[in-house]
Formats: sequence, C-alpha cells, structure tokens
Amino acid sequence: MQQEIPTLAKRRCLLPNLSGFFSRPFSSTLFLVGRSGKRFTIYKIRSMRPDAEADGQAGWSTPEDPRRLRIGNTIRKWNIDEIPQFWNVLKGEMSLVGPRPERPELIYNF
Repeated sequence: MQQEIPTLAKRRCLLPNLSGFFSRPFSSTLFLVGRSGKRFTIYKIRSMRPDAEADGQAGWSTPEDPRRLRIGNTIRKWNIDEIPQFWNVLKGEMSLVGPRPERPELIYNF
C-alpha cells in the first residue's frame, strides 16, 4: 500500500500534461505532392492542435509554435510523429533519402 501512493502520485502529475493529447484525435491526415506532381496521403501522429489551421491558411511550424500540444514538443523532438510515414516508404510513395514531399498549398507559392 505504501508503494502505491508514490506511483499513483506520479501518474496523477502526468495526467494533466497528457489530457489535451488524449481528448482529441490521435492522428492526422495530410495530402502531399511528391515526384512528378503525384499526390498521395500520409498519416501522422498529432503533435498540433486540431484547430491549428482553423483560419484555412497552411503555415510552417516554428520551434516554439503556440499551436503545439503540450506533449507535441516531445513528439517532434523524437520524431515520433513521423513513424506512420514509413508505410508510405514501403508503398513507394516516399523515400528515406531525398527531398521531402510537401503540401500543395505550401509548394505552389514557390
């Protein structure tokens, strides 16, 4: 019983930090443009708030972006949000080496 209290206290301290993460959708879907203008879908683990682009404008992320979830910095630091994209590599839509495909809204400005 005495050992359960510190464990419970640690979990209790962790819950407020994760509450925003688990109360929203876990993953997000992006449509990217790859080689020769081919469009495809990728899935990412969510590190930003679902309403991050509520104004309809796509934008680049910044190091201290206020749109990130509390746990988003850790997810991005360890590249955990990129893990589901390995499926796109296996399907041949992306490569481990080379330029990264980007969202159409962002590349058409170049």
